[in-house]
This record gives sequence, C-alpha cells and structure tokens, in this order.
Amino acid sequence: MTVTLFEAASAVTERPSYRVLWGWEHDKLEAHLLRLDQEDRYRRFGAHLSDAGIRGRARRMHRRGTVILVALVDGAVRGTVEVDFSSTGVERPAEIALTVERAYRGRGIGGRLFAAGRMAAVNRGATELVLSTQLDNRAMRSIARRHGMRWQSDGNELQATLSLPRCAARDWLQEAGFHGRAFLAQRVSFAGIRQAASALQARPRVALAPLRRARHRLASAAMGNPAAAA
Repeated sequence: MTVTLFEAASAVTERPSYRVLWGWEHDKLEAHLLRLDQEDRYRRFGAHLSDAGIRGRARRMHRRGTVILVALVDGAVRGTVEVDFSSTGVERPAEIALTVERAYRGRGIGGRLFAAGRMAAVNRGATELVLSTQLDNRAMRSIARRHGMRWQSDGNELQATLSLPRCAARDWLQEAGFHGRAFLAQRVSFAGIRQAASALQARPRVALAPLRRARHRLASAAMGNPAAAA
C-alpha cells in the first residue's frame, strides 16, 4: 500500500481518540484491516491473507472472550488492540495483538493501545499477558520492552510475557471511560423520544382542583370541623 505525503501529513495533524469497539462495528474493523499491506497482514495474522480472508477474520474477531479497543482518527479506525481471554483455568493468560496503519505510526498510538489492552486484561482477572510476533518486528519489540515484558525466542518467532497485578479501582474507572466514549460515539436518534414526549403532552390532563378540595375536606373533618367537611 502506497501512502502519499499528503496522507502522512494529515495523519500528523489529527489527534487520535481511543475507545472500545462494539461487535456491530465490524465494518470499521474490516476497513482498517483491509488498509494493511501484505507485510503487515502477515505480521498480524501470520499469513498473507487476501481481502476475502481479511473480511472473514474481521467478522470472527468479535467472538466470545475477546475485547477490541481502537484508535480512531476522524472517525476511522487506524489502530487496534485485540485481547483474547479464551483460555480457561485459574492461571489463565490473555493474548494481545496490535495493528497500527503505517501513516499513523511514530505517534505513540501503539503504546496507548498496549496500555489499554493491559488494562482490559487486568480487569478481567488475567494473570499474564502474552504477545507473539516475528523476530524482525522492531516496533512491537520496542513497545513490549517499554512495558517490561520478558522475551523468549523460537526461531523466527518471539513470545513475550508480562505478569499482571490484581485489578485496582483506577483500572475499572479507566475502562469505564473507554466504554463511555464508545457509547457517546454512537449516533442516537431522538425521534422516538420526541414522539413519546408528544404523546405524553397529548394525554388528558387530570383535574387537580377537585382532588385538592376533597383532601381539604378530609383534613377539616379529622380536625373536628364538620362544616368545612360538608
């Protein structure tokens, strides 16, 4: 994929926002993954996937036990972190994988996404974070090193692990912010609310004056004033 100087310059001027990606937004995820070139597709999935293969992966990535957080620029997903919690058992790890489009690298997006993925893993009780990548993936190795991960090499593959602490209140609050931004990002139509409000306004009004008079008579009778109660 060729990135023009104009696209690269635009990427520098726009500030990314971060939030969780809902399952029904797989079209945003698909568009991001389709923009990856073959080299980046191989780094992410370990295979040279066609566009059809990318579309299939995008639909399956929001499976049970997976959380996806994204970096958006002007409404488009430009980076993702996928955290897979499908492992079971008391000492269960969480697997993490990142992608950032080439024109948007060097801006700290990968580091922010990694921190968000770590937060999601901690909040769900994972005891360890696992990251697998190729030996020549310097960007990923740099991110993992900055976050204190331990490396093990197996030929051309590298696996990094990070022991996770127990969840703290600040982690829950931070993730609540991610979910809140995701909720606010959705376009909410207020037509139904307006219709309901109009229907309520159109309902017959209850005549309150007779009720007030009856309440007054009952109170007077209770105080021993039969004339006022009549």
